[in-house]
Amino acid sequence: MAIFAITAIAVAFIACVVAIAACDLSNFTIPNSIAVALIFLFLASIPFARGDLSLLSHLYSFLIVLGIGLIAFRFGMFGGGDIKSWAAIAVWYDLQALPVQVIYVALIGGGIGIALLGIRYLVARPIVHVHWQYRRVPRLLRPGEPVPYGLAIAAGTLLSANKIDLFRWLPT
Repeated sequence: MAIFAITAIAVAFIACVVAIAACDLSNFTIPNSIAVALIFLFLASIPFARGDLSLLSHLYSFLIVLGIGLIAFRFGMFGGGDIKSWAAIAVWYDLQALPVQVIYVALIGGGIGIALLGIRYLVARPIVHVHWQYRRVPRLLRPGEPVPYGLAIAAGTLLSANKIDLFRWLPT
């Protein structure tokens, strides 16, 4: 019975993470409901965790990502949805595992940012001054639009999910 519950929680977690990427890519917003669902899923997973689970370590991970995210938001580097969803994901990692996830997210996010800058320059730059053609360019490819960092958060999370304690219980 426990393996079924753990598997269901893991599948729901992955679905939420994929939804973060999909929502951010499609309309540059991440619904608050996804972050709330991730927090509730974490709380539901606690009874299935190993005995050495340190809730304080998970809480610190949440607070660190939220704090740094709020500073980044203040300077226009992240959107509010990015911060809330990343903090909700961070609670799943203890302090020992969090740096791996953060490094993946940072590297992927940097790569996406650089790639989008190049693509936006090549695709949209020549037609910026022709208004009727510019409207046809997808928002993702328009110069000056934000980078959908939810994609990097989701990819970094999926690549580092093996560091999440709960997922170590799943059969391989």
